Amino acid sequence: MTASRLDILRLLVEVRHVSLYTLNAPQEAMNGVTPLGFAAWMNSPKAVKTLLEAGGGTVSVDGEDAYGVTPLMCKWGSPSTEATRLRSGDSL
Repeated sequence: MTASRLDILRLLVEVRHVSLYTLNAPQEAMNGVTPLGFAAWMNSPKAVKTLLEAGGGTVSVDGEDAYGVTPLMCKWGSPSTEATRLRSGDSL
């Protein structure tokens, strides 16, 4: 993901009038996937990190998408190493 796209993502997450629903609910525009789930599915650790850090704890790592899948399950049932480390508080 390009730096400019990460900046846009960071700005969207940091805007306080963006609801928790928008940050955590399955999004129709992303085929029923949550924003964090989409970032994990696309194997974009930078986007995952941006969502988790800029969200200030408002982005749920355990939120299920329209298919009952959490962000940590997005890579064919096994969480990506980077996303798992981010969840545990380790740095990339």
